[in-house]
Parts: sequence; C-alpha cells; structure tokens
Amino acid sequence: MIFLGVGALGRQDDAFRQRYWDETVIAVGARRVVPVHWDRFWRPLTEPLRPMPRLFDNFRSTTRFLRDRAEADGVEIALAPATTWCGPFAPLDEAVSNREL
Repeated sequence: MIFLGVGALGRQDDAFRQRYWDETVIAVGARRVVPVHWDRFWRPLTEPLRPMPRLFDNFRSTTRFLRDRAEADGVEIALAPATTWCGPFAPLDEAVSNREL
C-alpha cells in the first residue's frame, strides 16, 4: 500500500502523471493506492472532504488518470477515512474504506 500525494496532479501533463505513477506506485510494487493531499485542507475535518477548487487542481483529471492506471496495472484505489487513524501497517480492511474515488 502506498499513500500517494496527488495534490495538483490534475494540472500536470500526461507524461508527468505517467512518470509519477511509474516512479512511485510501480517502483514499489504497490497493490493499493490511497490518494492524499487532494482535499481542501483549510476545511475542518468535521465537514465532508471536498476536492481542491479548479483554480488549484483539476480533480476530475486526477481521478480519471488514477482509475485508468489502476485498472491497467491491477492496483486498487481506496480513500482513507478523514477522522480515523489510518496507517500503512493497519490491516487492509481497517486501514481504508473502499469508497469510490
């Protein structure tokens, strides 16, 4: 499992995104990716997570890329719960929720 920083990934070109995926997810042999740093970090955690505004990122582009790459490479994408401890060594079913990205 890898916690992958994807903030502003949607503003990058295809070559950058592919290289980033290859040099992180593929390089470490991750079977599950948990995207991080995609949300509006200035919102309180008592409120639902929301993607960064379009001015800072194109979250649709990011999610499309992640889904396509994950499907092609047999990798699972999962979102971490906002208010629950989540660590790389926690059991997989407890570490992340399998909510749709």
